[in-house]
Order: sequence, then C-alpha cells, then structure tokens
Amino acid sequence: MSVAPAGDAALPLLRGATGVFLAGGDQVRLMRALRGTPLLAELRRRHADGVVVGGTSAGAAVMGALMITGDDAGASGAPWSTIRAGRVVVVDGLSLLAGAVVDQHFTARRRHNRLLSVVLEHPTLVGVGIDEETAVVVGADGRLGVVGDGVVSIYDARRARDVAPDSDGDLAGYGVRLHLLTAGRWFDPATPD
Repeated sequence: MSVAPAGDAALPLLRGATGVFLAGGDQVRLMRALRGTPLLAELRRRHADGVVVGGTSAGAAVMGALMITGDDAGASGAPWSTIRAGRVVVVDGLSLLAGAVVDQHFTARRRHNRLLSVVLEHPTLVGVGIDEETAVVVGADGRLGVVGDGVVSIYDARRARDVAPDSDGDLAGYGVRLHLLTAGRWFDPATPD
C-alpha cells in the first residue's frame, strides 16, 4: 500500500502526474486537508490542463461544486426521511465537476431524498447519484457517461417551477426531471431537455 505525501511535499508528484485518484474515507476530512492549499490550486490547474481526476466514495463526493457532508441538520426523525429545506449540510467541493453535486453509494444507502433536497435548494446544480460498482465518466465535451453494473440517477431542477418549501419546510416543485442512466448511456448537462 502506498500513501501519497501530504501538503507541499506532494506538489512535485502532482505536477508530473497524468492522473489523480482520490480514495474513499471522509469527504469532510479530505476537503479540510485540501481547502485553501497550494495542492488544491495545483490539482485544479492540472485538471483544467486535461489531467484525469477520479475518485471513489468520498473521493467522488468532493468532485462537485457543492459537497454533501453526510450530516443531517434535522432535529428529529430518521435521517433523510423527508425532502426538506435546510436538512442536508453542504459545503464547497472541488468544483471539478462544475454545476453538479455528487452523492455516492446512492441506491444502496437510500440517498434519493438527500440529493433531491440539495437539488431543490440549489436548482442551478444537477444532482448526480452514483450507485456502487458504477462510475461517471466526464467526456471532453462535458457529457456524463456511465460505466459499471449500477445506475446513475440524475436530478435536474434547473427548469423546475414553483420550487419552494411549505410552512413545515418540506420542499415541493413542478417539472423536476429524473434521468436514470445505465452503462453506455450519456447525459448532457448543457441541454436539459
């Protein structure tokens, strides 16, 4: 097992890398270690230059503009049992997958309500729910493709209307789109119709 050096010691390795893979674990801890560092700036620069950046579990969760921390801000009830405003805690992600928020272990851990809540509260972002043993590949044209055995669920509220919480905080709206993609299928975020 190899472990990459931390902090500035990893900069020379990153500068020469042709690919970067972010392992699983704790996405909050990963972002805390990267936020505001020269390493993060270099990672973003290398990605913009075409270096492939991939990740699994927490390493996938950090890819979007926003990142779901895994914390539930609800005062009571089972986690993610509702689609409610202010319940899902999010922070800035790596923004390598611009315009998106990523959730992992999606169907197995029943995270539909969680991702849908985030998308309804941040309707400019597309929600990307990735099943286990499944990956999203981002093409040079920005389209999202699927490989693997599971499904990728895409929640798109960019053209939804009347999206608002009710008096209890439950979120509602019309015209939220759901796309279910299996291996070989593609989604183009630039064309929401």
